[in-house]
Amino acid sequence: MIAEIALGLAGFSAVLVGLSRNTGKIEPPEQFRIMALIYGSMGAVFFALLPFVVFTKEANQGIAWTICGLLLSIYAIAGLLVLPRRSSNLRKTYPDLFPIRLILLQSTLHTGCCICALIGLFKLTAYLANFYNASLLILLLHSTIAFIRTLFFRRTQQQG
Repeated sequence: MIAEIALGLAGFSAVLVGLSRNTGKIEPPEQFRIMALIYGSMGAVFFALLPFVVFTKEANQGIAWTICGLLLSIYAIAGLLVLPRRSSNLRKTYPDLFPIRLILLQSTLHTGCCICALIGLFKLTAYLANFYNASLLILLLHSTIAFIRTLFFRRTQQQG
């Protein structure tokens, strides 16, 4: 279900962005929002489907959780290293479109996703599936925020 929601969100966003473009050029704030949306939604799709591949009848449950946790941790850490830094850099040029509260919220979501993924990777709880699913929901929340910002917080011609 998470994969379906994330894929639907990404698809609807692509239609929205395609229909709302006035010029051939996508401005840096929109590029970032699209990147954040793709990061969250496609990450949620991939990692929601990954357990169907690694958890087979013959699979060792411990190894399967390690694979899922490792790949999700790498993805979450990459997002934590790239996206908050890029939004902070965009804040210098577009302070009205990148308020500090938004950057802190995004950084908190990335951190939460990393923590949940690392808990799963190192098997620090008996509830591995819950923490894995929490990571997926955080990715979905991240893409939802990017979608809402793309839909409602657009740069107008007067600002540009």
